[in-house]
Amino acid sequence: MNFLKRAMHSIWYRKRSFLLLFCVFTVLSVLILIGFSVLSACNQQAKALREEIGASVIINNYHTETNDIFYSADLITQEDLRKIESDPLVRGSNPYVFSMAMATEDITPVVTESQADTYSSFENSWMRVEGTSDLSGVADFVAGTVTLAEGREFTKEDTGKVIVSADVAQQSGIEVGDSILIDGYYTEKTYSEYHGSDTTAEVAGIFTINNYLPHTDAAFYNAENVLYVTPDVAFSLNGMDNVYNIKLEISDPLQAEQFVQNIQNMDIEDVEDYQFTIDTTQYRSMQGAIDSMTKLAAIMFAASILMGAVVLVMMLMINLKDREFELGVLLSMGENKAKIIGQMMLESLFPVLCAMTAAVFCGGWMQQIFASLFTTAVDISPTPVTIFEMYLAGILLTLLASCVTVWKVTQYQPKRILMAME
Repeated sequence: MNFLKRAMHSIWYRKRSFLLLFCVFTVLSVLILIGFSVLSACNQQAKALREEIGASVIINNYHTETNDIFYSADLITQEDLRKIESDPLVRGSNPYVFSMAMATEDITPVVTESQADTYSSFENSWMRVEGTSDLSGVADFVAGTVTLAEGREFTKEDTGKVIVSADVAQQSGIEVGDSILIDGYYTEKTYSEYHGSDTTAEVAGIFTINNYLPHTDAAFYNAENVLYVTPDVAFSLNGMDNVYNIKLEISDPLQAEQFVQNIQNMDIEDVEDYQFTIDTTQYRSMQGAIDSMTKLAAIMFAASILMGAVVLVMMLMINLKDREFELGVLLSMGENKAKIIGQMMLESLFPVLCAMTAAVFCGGWMQQIFASLFTTAVDISPTPVTIFEMYLAGILLTLLASCVTVWKVTQYQPKRILMAME
């Protein structure tokens, strides 16, 4: 009889063993697919969290030969900024521009009595200007030293806006929505070599100071005398488009170092002098929870595979152990050893392959249940590659469990097999 036909007859004759192996391995296959789904979902969730949290990299170039840090240290050009922003990891940038302003009829700085006695009226007319489109990048706002009390923060689309302190606003009679004239310090009327210009800005907000520091230096060092403006206002006051530093938001904290290398490899003048400050604090605070979640899913996945391997190998070995008499008889009748091995392999593979096929169709609804447990939409459907790997693993495990039978068929004589059973 053809060994294929004999294998089909044997499967039908031992249908209880076939059904038992089919049911057990269907459950195990579903568990393996669920383990993969959970691991895949955890990896997707971790990636989504990394992209949501992101990281920031501050780039500056403070190497200057002059003492005028507010003007001459603005050494990152707009052309270089555009090159840096072209990196695919960048999802947002906030150029930071320092400048100086002087008192006008619209706005005057807060000056203490001791400062008035120590410094000249010209020195006490200065105000510090910080140009930014995102207050979340301003150290005083991040630390809670100052708080926006009225109005609103800047948006990326804003131009010609300024935020002043409550002290200056009260002293100068300024309210949100007013337009005020800001006199530039770096203008030809003050210094012939500078080409900044006076500019008008609309008051977008008013901030309050939570922690006042002693006023021991010139008035422009007072926290009350800081003007937060949109970058275009600072550029106009300076008469140049260079920036003091750039805060870049990148999409993946794990690639922050790679991002720095990308910038260092760009064709940018003086890039070797750039200083990089990477901030992944927020991600690191959540990294432990993310890693624990992924490790737990990996352990579950590995346990499912191990349990499936052990159960499959044991059941197949027990099933084939009961077939030793049949092996001895077939060998005694002169049946080809290769055909006997092929029959036993087919009888073992058939229920395993059927079980894995049933698991692929039956496990989908359970995978969607697990997907609903995650906060973001994740696709946990097994890919064709994953399904192929599961089939390949099942075949290899089946062949491994059949090794004992193969070894007996190839090494033992029929009489020795039958005598071993006795």
